[in-house]
Amino acid sequence: ARKQIQDSIIQQILLFNKLDIELHKHAEAIFKQQHERLKQRLNKVVCIPLVLQFEK
Repeated sequence: ARKQIQDSIIQQILLFNKLDIELHKHAEAIFKQQHERLKQRLNKVVCIPLVLQFEK
């Protein structure tokens, strides 16, 4: 037979799940910011030599 899980344990699990979701959303936002910054930096590094090459 299955054992009953105490309500307090279920509430803890639900709280931890909610906190996990919040943490994931926060980490995802940070990742997107860093990804965008890196794309901008790479774009500058790649575009500057191309512009200089065409100016000659």
